[in-house]
Order: sequence, then structure tokens, then C-alpha cells
Amino acid sequence: MKLVSIVLPTYNGSKYIKDALDSILKQTYTNWELIIVDDCSTDNTPEIIRGYAQKDSRIKIITNNTNKKLPASLNIGFEAAHGEYFTWTSDDNMYKENAIEYMADFLDKNTDVDLVSCNFDFINEDGSYNNTFTNLVKNRCPLQLVKQCNVGACFMYRKGIAQKVGKYNTDMFCAEDYDYWCRVAIAGNIAYSNENLYKYKLNPQSLTATKQQTIKEKTLAVQNKYKKDLIKLYKFKHPKFYLKNILLKDTISFIYSKEKLENKKVFKILGIKISINKRTPDKYIKLNNKSFWTHNIKENSVLVVEPNPYHAEILPGFVKYFQDLNYNVDIFLRHENLLDSPFAELSDINIFAGTAKHLKRMLKLNKIKKYKYVFLSSSAYWEGKYKNSYLKFLGFVPKSRNGVLIVEHNLSYIDKYNEKRYLKQERLFTLSGFQNTKMLNPHYFGEVKITPKSGDKTRFIVVGGINKNNKNHDLLIKTAQKLAEYNTNFEITVIGLSGSISIPQELKDIIHYKGKLPFNNMYKEMEKADFFLPLLDPNNEHHRRYLHETTTGSRQLILGFLKPCLINEEFAKAYEFTHNNSIIYSGNNLLEAMKKAIDINSEDYAKLQQSLDKLAKNIYENSLANLKNSIERISNE
Repeated sequence: MKLVSIVLPTYNGSKYIKDALDSILKQTYTNWELIIVDDCSTDNTPEIIRGYAQKDSRIKIITNNTNKKLPASLNIGFEAAHGEYFTWTSDDNMYKENAIEYMADFLDKNTDVDLVSCNFDFINEDGSYNNTFTNLVKNRCPLQLVKQCNVGACFMYRKGIAQKVGKYNTDMFCAEDYDYWCRVAIAGNIAYSNENLYKYKLNPQSLTATKQQTIKEKTLAVQNKYKKDLIKLYKFKHPKFYLKNILLKDTISFIYSKEKLENKKVFKILGIKISINKRTPDKYIKLNNKSFWTHNIKENSVLVVEPNPYHAEILPGFVKYFQDLNYNVDIFLRHENLLDSPFAELSDINIFAGTAKHLKRMLKLNKIKKYKYVFLSSSAYWEGKYKNSYLKFLGFVPKSRNGVLIVEHNLSYIDKYNEKRYLKQERLFTLSGFQNTKMLNPHYFGEVKITPKSGDKTRFIVVGGINKNNKNHDLLIKTAQKLAEYNTNFEITVIGLSGSISIPQELKDIIHYKGKLPFNNMYKEMEKADFFLPLLDPNNEHHRRYLHETTTGSRQLILGFLKPCLINEEFAKAYEFTHNNSIIYSGNNLLEAMKKAIDINSEDYAKLQQSLDKLAKNIYENSLANLKNSIERISNE
């Protein structure tokens, strides 16, 4: 049974403090210490607490020499604490008898949890029931801290997390708890329980009642301070809450249209212009739930549909092809894809987001016939246990004026999904044109910066799932260890769309693992890099599919950002990379390739980029011609 330290700060709390103390004495869990911090009370509070301390040796009293306010009193109390678990309470609130036992047991059983927050009742001054916390604060999760303090008044946390996050912030008086919980959420793990264990008295003399304006100001300060870090940490762990309450706010539809000015971006919504700074991250402007139903489809429009909760990075490239052929473009996609901000540099597009069922329902509408084409950017729909053709999932072919166009990401699925008729009709495209198929390669990511080689150190970048079936990260680690013996004037950024990588201690200053990033942040990392590492291994059977069946996403990034790559000779040949635009190595001799990349001067680097630019433009022109020719042929049928 671990010792629980309970801190009770008080100032002139004589009216209700006996009820608070009695509720602690009645706890079914007995291994606790109570540290009362008297903040210079002027009523008979000192006499009351001395009486309790004389009767129970578990109660200790600390008296401040000046009035220090709540956050400082909490810090003083916990500095004197000896327990493994910490909690604190107020002099006008009461624990239910099993509160400490339940919370201590919860932390005992859930060793990955740093703080547990429990439910509680609000009671009136006379003790009558008023309301329950979870009636007011629903669907609690750590990301909700962006919007409100959802830990409440009944909680317990580990001494270890307290040591990690430090003291309560004395500058945040009236929101010191909110500030502290945000820090705990960022540094550790908060769990929420609906077990009702506490009574919170609605006292008209409490800080909550008498400091409303200060509370509002400090609350806003806390939200502004931690919002970015909380969203970054939790938006993928709690995507539904993020989409509904932060990004989408309960809508399934957006319209996003902007025109670029010299120093501003202007968003047009229902004829109203809203200008923001050019550096502001892209925004998705909320309309109402029926915006597609009321949306006016322009003449000569194409509907681009991405059914999967991924693949958003390819959409800007496909949109550009249609826009260059003078089509208006609308997009249907999944809510999840908006988390990654893939459309920061696109203009004049309408975006409608929803669940798989929402998209299916919208594709059934008669107004789909107003589109010239429905363009499926992925032929396959893979989510959960469902792995099959998207058209099979729909159960119908969307009825646009000229039918559907399809992108197949894996040639082996053409037979599997009965797509040969689309191939014969020139309605099917692939990303690299393998096996004499029509190529449509989406390597446009917006107005990205094309940067020269870094002057201080050589920067390599790896982007993609951390999985041995996709990339050889073991080769990366071994090569970096060998290279560091000769030269440490380089660094490697690893962006892992899934999985994780174990970096040896000696490489911590060289290899920087960023995890999964939103696309706009990932693109900034791409702009800072000098060379791209696809890490394709010819000896890995799974990698060999990238030679003839499916296209590595690395190719699009290399072409879009003009980053010369270090690539095995077999894969280089498949993707038209040559010694003029890349650094090519045989087998898995990545070490010599990286040495060469480090030694290359800025002039020779510029020549690699120029040659790569020619390749990117050639692929773009061929892809555009393929799309144009197919459209013309279909239109003339």
C-alpha cells in the first residue's frame, strides 16, 4: 500500500474545513499523509486544524509567514510530501469514502498512467445535489485540454510526473491547475475515469466564484501557451475529437478558395473576403452540413475522389493536371486527410470531407451527373478489414457525364479488381507507367522552395513508413555508424509515416527522428534537405515490387522538391534516375554514395538539380499528355 500525500491549502476556510477534514479521515484507504498549508488565515482556521493534527499524527501543518496564494502554497505542501502518489483538495470540498483507495488502486494497476482524473458532483451550500462534472464536460480526452480544463477537482498523480513537470506556476494564479494538467499531458499520460468520488461545493466565496475575470484571462493564456504542443501530440491519438471539436467543428463539409496577393492570402466565403498573413497555415473554412447539397457545380468541372484516410499527398499533383487542362476541380476526401494539411498551396478548389459513408452517399446524388468526370485517385479502398476495389465498396459506378477515370497504384490489382476494361478504354492510369500503362505521376506539391546545397553540413532525409518491407532502415543505421567514424559533418532527418526507429546513442546528434508530420511541416523538412534516401534494397523481396508493380512515394518527393537521391542502380533504372541527376550505387554500398554526397560541391550539386528538373518536367509533360489524350478520346466516343 503506497503512501498517498494529500495537500490541503487553506485561507480563512473555517466555515467548511471540518467537512473537508472529516472526509479525509473517513477514507477506506489509510496509508495517507495530509499536509495542510495555512496561508496566513485571520479567522479561527488555525485552531481548527491544530485540533485535528493533535488527534491524528498523519496530519501535518505548515503555516506561511506571508499570504502566498494558492500555487505557491501547493508547491510548499508538495515539497514536504513523502508519498509516491500526490493529490490535493480544497477546504470547502469533500472526498467520498473510497476516493483515495480507488485512485491509488487505479495507478497501481495502470502503470503507464501518470495522472487519473475522476468524476465528481457539484453540491449547493446546503449539501444538496446540483450537477455532475461529466454532464458538463463530456467525452474527456487529453486533447480536450486545448478547449477546457477537463481534469476537474478529483485526481491523483505520481510523484515521478511531478518531478518531471516541476512546480505549479505562481504566475498562473486562478488557472494554476489547468496549466499543470497541460504540462502533465505533454510530458506524460492522463487517464479519465467516470467513477464519481468527490463533492465540489458551489461556494459563493470561493476563488472560482470571486475571481471570474482573472480565471478567464489566465485560462486563455494557458490555452494559447499549450495549444500547439497538445494538438501536435494528440491529434493523431484522438482524431475524432480533433476533427469534430477543433478542425471541423461538427461539419462534414468545407469550401476552400483563395487568391494570392503580394503579402496576403484572401479567403472568399459567400462573397465575404477574409485576409490573413501569408505565412498563416492553410485553413479549411467551415460551411454547413449541407454545403455539397447546395453547392453550385461549375461548367467543365471534375470531381476528384480519394476514398482512403491516406494518400492525401498525391491530390495536389492530380488537381494541377486538371487545372492545367482548364477544368474546375472539386474534391471529395476523408476527414482524416485534412489533419495533414495537404492543400496549403492550392487555389480555386472546393473541398468536401466526410466519412466513407458520407462520400458514398454524396456520390449517389443526381448532381454528380453535372461533372464531366469523376476521378478516383485510388482504385483500392483499404480500411480496417476491408481491402478491395472502391467501386465494389460503392456498389455502383458514379454517374458523371463522361464516366470515371481511375488511378491504379499496384498493377497486380488490375486483374484482381477486374479493371482491364478501364485499361482498354484508356480510363486507367498508373503512377510510373509500368508495363506499358498510361503514366500520371503526381509530383506537384505546391509552390515549394527549391534550395541549393547546404553550406554548413550535408543534410539527408528519409520519408516513409518505418517497415522493413518498405525501406531498409537497418542499412541506414549501419552506414551512419561507419560514416561517423570518418566524418560527422552530416545529419539525417527521418520522417516515419508509421512505425518507429531505434537510434543508437552515438548517433543521437546525427539522426533526428521526427515521427509523422503534417504535410506542410514535412515539406519544410524536405526544403532544408540536400539529398533523399529511398533506402530500397534489391535483396529484399518486398522491395522488388517497386521495380515493376507499384511506385515508391519517394519518387514523387524527389521530383517535386528536386532533391538528388542516393539510390541502388536497379531502382534507379526503373525510375529514370541517372548519374546526371542522382548518386547511384550498386548492391547496398550506401556508404560510398553518402561520402560522395558530402564531398560534392555546390556547382556540381546544382547540375544534378538541373538534370533532375528536366526529368521532372518531362514526366509532367508526358503525364499531362496522357490525361489530355484519354479525355479527348473518351469525349469523341
